[in-house]
Amino acid sequence: MAKPVSLQDRRTPQWFYDFLNTHFGPFVLDAAATKANALCEKFLSEAHDALNVAWAPHTFCNPPFKNMGLWVDKARKEALKGHCVVILAPQGGAQAWYHKIARHYTILQPNMRISYDTPEGLPTGVDKCHNGLPNAECRKECRCINGADRDTSILLFGPGFENPNYASGQFQILSLNIRPAFKRWQAEYRAARDDVPHPDAPRLRVVS
Repeated sequence: MAKPVSLQDRRTPQWFYDFLNTHFGPFVLDAAATKANALCEKFLSEAHDALNVAWAPHTFCNPPFKNMGLWVDKARKEALKGHCVVILAPQGGAQAWYHKIARHYTILQPNMRISYDTPEGLPTGVDKCHNGLPNAECRKECRCINGADRDTSILLFGPGFENPNYASGQFQILSLNIRPAFKRWQAEYRAARDDVPHPDAPRLRVVS
């Protein structure tokens, strides 16, 4: 049975990455990954010391949320080189790193919470435990049905993402509609799992 894992180890859902890659990519580097979960052919793992090596012109990054200030500083340095960087981060309106990015670049706020996958690549925030446990037990053990416990911000650095209101002190925080992309994945996931016709697949209950 899967054991509870830290939220720091959760994977980016493929459907969410595909959405970002379509609108802000194509990404050529995953700057915080392992061989098992990298979303790009090129990636930087903990062994590569991603904060101290060069990134690619178009980089995606879902870093450990506990050290966001370091990753934001690195992304700003890459942006000064003309590189575009997209970072996933917890919503942190009271954090110094959040104000750094909001003053200079762009923050997107999705219109729903993201349930990140397990380290093994299984989706969370679903209506049935992958290990067949009752919901109450799953919430304590493998946590398959546990949804997101916080909101995600999408930080955009580089050319085209500069904050035009920087001089006036206004932040550049915009809404991002990801719900249609999630609904498509949701129906496809249920159809594949339960072997039901895709167009008529019942909606999953999203735990948030």
